[in-house]
Amino acid sequence: MKPKLIELNDVSATMESEAESPLVTKEEVLSILSKKLSGKFELVEYKLRSLNSTNGFLGIYYGLTALVKIDGVTKEHKFFLKAQPSKQSPQFDLLMAAKATEKQSAMYTEIIPRMGNGSCCSGWSAKCYLTKENVLVLDDLFAQGYVTTDKYVPFDYNHCLVVLRSLARFHAGSFIIDEKLRSENKSLFEVYGDILGESLYNDSGISTRMLSSCILGTMSLIDLLQKELSESERAEFKERVRPWGENTEELLNPSKKYRNVICHRDLWANNLMLKYDASGKPEHCCLIDLQILRYNPPATDCVYVLYLTTDRETRNKHGESLLRMYYETLERELTNAGLDSKRCLDWPTFRKSCEDTRSAAIVYAIMNLPVMLLHPDMIKKQFNDSPELLNESLYNDRSAVVCNQFLNVKPYRERLTEVLLEAYEFLPRYKEGIRP
Repeated sequence: MKPKLIELNDVSATMESEAESPLVTKEEVLSILSKKLSGKFELVEYKLRSLNSTNGFLGIYYGLTALVKIDGVTKEHKFFLKAQPSKQSPQFDLLMAAKATEKQSAMYTEIIPRMGNGSCCSGWSAKCYLTKENVLVLDDLFAQGYVTTDKYVPFDYNHCLVVLRSLARFHAGSFIIDEKLRSENKSLFEVYGDILGESLYNDSGISTRMLSSCILGTMSLIDLLQKELSESERAEFKERVRPWGENTEELLNPSKKYRNVICHRDLWANNLMLKYDASGKPEHCCLIDLQILRYNPPATDCVYVLYLTTDRETRNKHGESLLRMYYETLERELTNAGLDSKRCLDWPTFRKSCEDTRSAAIVYAIMNLPVMLLHPDMIKKQFNDSPELLNESLYNDRSAVVCNQFLNVKPYRERLTEVLLEAYEFLPRYKEGIRP
């Protein structure tokens, strides 16, 4: 029986090219299923449908469903397919400059398989079944009960706990690879440096333009803090923030003081999928969108994720215990892998690195949360309805967009006001507070 391809929602199953190649072929679907299933099976049909409501910034999302018959019993198997955005879209050039596709492909095909044979290399990511130039196929985490949360609702202690435990497993896998390479007189960055360079904030023309737009957007939001800060305080704050923003690339360089690992570097609510138990308590987290990987101390991911997903009260009340739980999980994973956890990273060093990372994390939050927290209606308007508006916001000046959201979307205004005021209170002048 010949398997059928069924296209749903009037979505073409082809990618942009002169030959209009299919996003995924029958042969590739059979290969995916062979990796997923053991034994013989018959592919009855497969369906590809658009997931327009969940498209990401650097990708177009599809659901791939394969109907399979085994021993006379028919069953559906669901996968998640991520394709590149249109070559005419404003974000395509950024995707190319960031090497996002290469980073994800190398992560799933080369790096994760080398992360060991225990829990340290599993339990934090979806399994990957296919990588090619324009397409990535993974397990469908939605079908496994995972969900993304409301990005306007800050994570509480229990949500942060499962996130940091998965993050510790991810980092443990990086330590395992690095230890293996060191035994061969190599380093992780020597082997994978071509995919661990800075993705978004580098010296390329498109990155420079995007950074300038980020800074203009943040400056415009500071101007709106008229109830919280006087005119002179706002002016001084902008003068203090600007050098931090302009030197973002330097802040994100690998550390010369602390040991570096492979970092996700984009851990906000939409890149964290959570699974809940019967009582509604989060029990597990998977990290998704491994496309702007970086080589930094583990503290980079740990502190950044707290600033991108929680409120100040949670950070002040639970920050120390959450970092301790992260470290205990990392220590356990490394010990189970036969490594000396304290030689890899001891607690005092980790804790000090987190303190040293705080300024950079705050700057990253006030530069990126204004876009991360855009209302879905605004995202639809920019991504789907007006490429010209998206181009303006990405590469010229996003002030109009972020100010509109600040004035009209209450949870947006509350989150941004809080983190901006923390930056005002804590952030030193750039040369005084730069991370070593």
